[in-house]
Amino acid sequence: MRLAEREQGLLAARGNPLRITALDDVARTRARYVNRQPDAGTRILFDALLARDGIAAESIVGYDRLEFRTSPSRN
Repeated sequence: MRLAEREQGLLAARGNPLRITALDDVARTRARYVNRQPDAGTRILFDALLARDGIAAESIVGYDRLEFRTSPSRN
């Protein structure tokens, strides 16, 4: 039984001028990256993919720059 499905990806500038197609491209091109907070699912997945691919977090420009998602209010 499939409970949920999620698709993740990277956002690039229009036309993808740095031709980023994989995580190692983010490190290689020194593209600016904005991370999620450490307990976010997106961050956990990103860290796991970096580890899988042998990419050091320190090689990602902006890895330490955090963007927090706020939940919409439910009234």
